[in-house]
Amino acid sequence: MAPSAETRDSLRKDFVDLVLSNRFPPAQAQLFGGESEGDSMKMPTWPGINSADLRMLGWIWQGCDAKCRILIQDLAVRELYKRVAVVSQDGNEDLWQRAVKFAVDATPDKRLQLDKEIVIQLYQVLDEIGPAAKLSTTYTVTDAVNKLGEADNLYVPVLVDIPRDRGRSMKELRFFEENDRWKHSTDDYENIATGRSRMWNRMTDTFTAAAGKIRIFAHSSLVSVLRAVEQNRFEAALNNALSIIGD
Repeated sequence: MAPSAETRDSLRKDFVDLVLSNRFPPAQAQLFGGESEGDSMKMPTWPGINSADLRMLGWIWQGCDAKCRILIQDLAVRELYKRVAVVSQDGNEDLWQRAVKFAVDATPDKRLQLDKEIVIQLYQVLDEIGPAAKLSTTYTVTDAVNKLGEADNLYVPVLVDIPRDRGRSMKELRFFEENDRWKHSTDDYENIATGRSRMWNRMTDTFTAAAGKIRIFAHSSLVSVLRAVEQNRFEAALNNALSIIGD
């Protein structure tokens, strides 16, 4: 017997949500012996991430405040933050250098302070533009401020990702020089010459600058409105935030 039209529509919707749109329906799951449903994080019935990682997120979730819990839960159900701005060495070298220097010794608390402070600075930067000014054909500054305020009351609205200088941990690459590479006797091998790779050294010198872009992420509810804000406004907000937190 063929399924009814209603059943087909329901199955098609489930397929679109689960496979095409990657939306997972939340379900309550007991983690590490929670006392009640309120002690457990909402998780997908069909995890899109490794189950061990999911259990670890649930364990971290139990020790967090309300905003952090929403952040971790969104990660578990794939409501991911999206990039709204990028700062590179080529685009703004002074700001990039300050941020990378800050990240070298920044503690987790310092990074969290930076996430909070950049939101405050975004308010100020937007206020300087003027409430009636148009950010795009869709949003005004007032729209952006209101949405940012709504998000700030519920969850962490903005995250700043500043990568560490990973070039420092790279080991020097050495190789047998061309004239000595085919020697096989013990005496010759003990005195074999090695050379340093200039290409590798140049790569390590420039690796952080080339791969270490600073990215500013926003909650999914803010992506469309914050992408209408000009790049230089984000740079100004980050610059002010670093000055206040201390770089």
